[in-house]
Amino acid sequence: MKKKLLSDSVRIITKYPNRRLYDRTDSHYIPFSSLKELILRNTPFKVVDEKTGDDVTRGVLIQMISEESNGNNHFFSEQILRQIIQFYGNSMGGAMGIYLEKAMSNFLSIQDEVLKNSKNILK
Repeated sequence: MKKKLLSDSVRIITKYPNRRLYDRTDSHYIPFSSLKELILRNTPFKVVDEKTGDDVTRGVLIQMISEESNGNNHFFSEQILRQIIQFYGNSMGGAMGIYLEKAMSNFLSIQDEVLKNSKNILK
């Protein structure tokens, strides 16, 4: 039986085995690049597997990072990727995930503060 993940505030995207994505909110197929647009607009969404109904959002996001990293656009160094992989199955793996989330949150706060200050300087 398929799990239901429908919510008024979260856009539901169905992922088919052939990698096609179907936006249930707008009732049409969307290209993979549309997910990045949703992220940039801060639109909450979940990607669910068509056959199982499982939430596969994290896997799709990892796939997006992987595809963005092709060519010369390397966001993560090979070394940091190896270190992240080493934490999987490690007793400190959960703590590392929490640390990375907090570090990203702090980085974004600092970035917002710098942008506010730079706008004040330009006034």
